[in-house]
Formats: sequence, structure tokens, C-alpha cells
Amino acid sequence: MPITNKKVVILRAGIVTKDSIKNGAESVDTRDKVYNLSVQATLGTGRQDNATITMLLAAVPNPHYALTFAGSIIDKGGTIEYAKLDNNNNHALVSNISIDDLYDIFKINKH
Repeated sequence: MPITNKKVVILRAGIVTKDSIKNGAESVDTRDKVYNLSVQATLGTGRQDNATITMLLAAVPNPHYALTFAGSIIDKGGTIEYAKLDNNNNHALVSNISIDDLYDIFKINKH
């Protein structure tokens, strides 16, 4: 199910670099756009607070992560789709956005 609510919180676990984005995507096209990069997403409007971060990291424990709102990705032409997994209702996939754009979005709020 596509995410259209720009206030959904998106979390990418791990140390976010251009290489980790490229290597984490299922595929990258000739224009350096990523397809099917795993992220965690709130199931509706969320806040970038400790409770949300803890909830999103539950399925992918990691001391390093980066946050953004879905609108930052959508506004650059990217798409985000919920892709629930067993025991992980917050799993989603980011596609159709360049590695550079996605890195620039995530580098603002890296931990």
C-alpha cells in the first residue's frame, strides 16, 4: 500500500551512507535511482520522538539510524510503500529516488 501521508515518520536503520543506500537497495538503475530500499515507517502520522524511534527500531535494533518524514522523499519524486513482514508491520520500501537525494534527506537527522 503506497504511503501518501507526508507526516509518516521514516527510519533507516544502520549507518546511512551513499554506499549503504546503494548496497541496501534491491536494485539501482542507470540514473542512480534506488528501488526497494528497506525502511521502517509509522502506520500513520507520527512524531520524531523517542517513543516513535524506539517503536520503529524494535524490529531492526541498531544504535545508528536516520529519520525523515515521508514528505521529504515524496517531494523528491520518491515512492514509499508498506511491505509488512512477519513480526514487522512497520516495514516499508523506498523506490524511485536517487542515492544522492536520499542521502541528503537522511544526513540531516542521522544518529
